[in-house]
Amino acid sequence: MAILTNDLIDKYDAAGLTKVSVAAPGAITPLGFSLEADVNDWQNSENLREARAMLVMQFTGSLSSTEPPVVNLYRQARNINGAGNHAPAPSASFLDRFSATFRVPQNLAASTLIQTWDALELLGPLEDQTWRFYLRNVLGAGATLAANWELYIGPATVGPKPAA
Repeated sequence: MAILTNDLIDKYDAAGLTKVSVAAPGAITPLGFSLEADVNDWQNSENLREARAMLVMQFTGSLSSTEPPVVNLYRQARNINGAGNHAPAPSASFLDRFSATFRVPQNLAASTLIQTWDALELLGPLEDQTWRFYLRNVLGAGATLAANWELYIGPATVGPKPAA
């Protein structure tokens, strides 16, 4: 039996994901970034070109009513040509290495626990790459990403489309 284009779909589940956030990462204010200490390095030992990310989070305050509320994911190359040689960390003036967007429904009430996914490309040389991921809060001027969020990274996988 032939496999048709629409027979396989991206799978988004927790299997194969690695938690990269530390035990108690800090809150992220509007337009702010997570800190280097909030996330551990992730090793792309499988030379993946694509991966997936899952964010488990809550927020305080109110979401933007004019722009889609999102949390953006950026990555920083680590240990370039040896230990301790890192690319610049993402900041308001350095938004290179954008990786993914976690969308948050606008009608959510504060303190709602949500889980959101996105795929990400890991462009770079085909060799082991070490990355550190950073979150940027773009939920709106009145919304803070609450502390103790969880970030997971893992391989992108496909599976059979569920029967209709």
